[in-house]
Amino acid sequence: MIRSFTGIKLVLLDIEGTICSISFVKDVLFPYALEALPKVLAEKWDDEDFKQYRDQFPEEVKVSPEALQAHVEDLTKRDVKVAYLKNLQGYLWQSGYENKAYATSLFPDVEPQLQHWRDSSLSLAIFSSGSVFAQKLLFKHVKRLDSDSNESHDLTGLITDWFDTVNAGPKTEASSYQKIADALSTAPKDILFLSDNVKEVRAADEAGMSALVVDRPGNAPLTDANQDEFNVVTSLAHIKIKAGEPVDGSATAKRHTSTANGTSETSEIPHSEPEISHQDRNEGSKKRAAEDQPEAASEKGTKAAKIEGEVVDTVSEE
Repeated sequence: MIRSFTGIKLVLLDIEGTICSISFVKDVLFPYALEALPKVLAEKWDDEDFKQYRDQFPEEVKVSPEALQAHVEDLTKRDVKVAYLKNLQGYLWQSGYENKAYATSLFPDVEPQLQHWRDSSLSLAIFSSGSVFAQKLLFKHVKRLDSDSNESHDLTGLITDWFDTVNAGPKTEASSYQKIADALSTAPKDILFLSDNVKEVRAADEAGMSALVVDRPGNAPLTDANQDEFNVVTSLAHIKIKAGEPVDGSATAKRHTSTANGTSETSEIPHSEPEISHQDRNEGSKKRAAEDQPEAASEKGTKAAKIEGEVVDTVSEE
């Protein structure tokens, strides 16, 4: 299924489970950091370049290298996304990238699609729980699609802005997405957010962005409720973004909003595609679109002012 949008100016992307596999992070990057840490603690405990990372940790675990090591191992095992751990991980990962112990393996559709969007004058930004420093490392050392080795190339030039939980806020809170929109001087309605995490997609939607769940191999299975609530793609190549304003008044759709007493009110909203004349938008949830012709298949849409809900029979989601 192709998801088509009009009027998007910027695509905001998550990393883990969206553009690269969860296994690359959990099975390659995390173990490397844990393996490298003891030597760093032994040799650089009082070095100025390491102290800036050490000193971000809670006082009770800064008393000795052993205490800090145990704390890092515990946080990593539980995948706790706290800023001071993410900053340290980025510091530790740098040597692995530079020594070619590994290179970032993006999903095959990602690099061509990011390049296509940039060539189409779209801006691209990253919002990840990993530190901005770690994000830039990841994009600086991307494995070449035509290489079986860890030979890499630098894709940081494709990304215009970088956000983490320090400069934007928690990824599951709508206020973080509004903060990003403000920082980019871009209206939320002109931003498309992509993530494997349904809580993040919901938060972006609540902030007024268009948002899609990206379902990749190795990700946690989406529940039936998730499938019903959100629009899902399995490849960035299934997303089509067209130039133009998101609203042109050429057709109307129905907007359903909840009132204070729990009832539903319906109002007309403009839509950019005249052939789709009926769409429902439930705030923070899935938008459904159906063709007027009885033989046309019903489908899932997104924001009525932007998404066109186009179904292409020749494209199937794996």
